[in-house]
Amino acid sequence: MNHVIIRGHQLRVTEGMKNHAENKVNHVLLHAKQAIRVDVTVAKEGHSPTIFSAKGHIVIWGPNMHVTAKNEDMYVAIDQMAEKLDCMIRRKHQRLKCRRHLLNHHFLERFLNLEPTYSG
Repeated sequence: MNHVIIRGHQLRVTEGMKNHAENKVNHVLLHAKQAIRVDVTVAKEGHSPTIFSAKGHIVIWGPNMHVTAKNEDMYVAIDQMAEKLDCMIRRKHQRLKCRRHLLNHHFLERFLNLEPTYSG
């Protein structure tokens, strides 16, 4: 079961902010079935009242992932943070897929004495 934790740093999280962040993070979790927990922190950036930051931390199999997005609109910052998390998860999945593909080729070449199919 995936746990989504949404909190505000020196900022009160409203129901609308919480629902928006949960919807975005749940969309990201469709690609990360092995995710354990996602922490989303929304804050005002420094002393500027017009810049918001959304920080995402996903606890996943392997190294944890951290992203930060800043924008003048808090909802846009949450969208950008979710987009970055989604991109990182897709990249990790693609790398694992490539690694499995290469390992299968090495196994076949080594143990079945096939000719190498690549030049590197």
